Amino acid sequence: MCNAFNTASKKVFKEGLLEESFPTLIRRTDLAPVVLLSGEVVEMRWGFERSNLSAVNNARCDNLSSKMWKEAFAKRRCLIPLMSYYEWRGSKKNRRTYLFQSPKNQWIFAAGIWERSSEFGLCFSMLTTDANKVVAPIHHRMPVILDQAERPAYLNNELQTFAPDPRLLVVKETPSPFLKNRPTHIQDELF
Repeated sequence: MCNAFNTASKKVFKEGLLEESFPTLIRRTDLAPVVLLSGEVVEMRWGFERSNLSAVNNARCDNLSSKMWKEAFAKRRCLIPLMSYYEWRGSKKNRRTYLFQSPKNQWIFAAGIWERSSEFGLCFSMLTTDANKVVAPIHHRMPVILDQAERPAYLNNELQTFAPDPRLLVVKETPSPFLKNRPTHIQDELF
């Protein structure tokens, strides 16, 4: 499930300069901007901390009534602004990387929840749901991507079920963002 996404700094996001910004790769435990109900943009650490678990960066929508997520889902919702996110498919020897982004080069907003950790400060987790028809060929789950009309409803606890619109995403194969010497092309582009 989503373990890496691209965003921009809090300042760049607030100014809305997506076309001019250089993406920042975010992984578990990294800081990223999130939008609160008040509209305030705050940097938080990606991943809830629980004893005997590493950072829990994703919260399954079908499990939000569990003790781990229930209070945050009821009282502390947020939006996570993404420029794009990554998924992987295939065996370790034949793993391919896919990049999901807006078809119009706009911000994508994922549903999130947040909490305050005594050790790490403010932390967020991304909601995930069953994949829509764009994501399903690559992965069976996806972030809850909200369209413009759903965002205020989500933040105001008025949205309880999720079915991300396939028109909000396009996908392309891409080099892994974790390669030290990333190729400048994808093999398929040669033919």
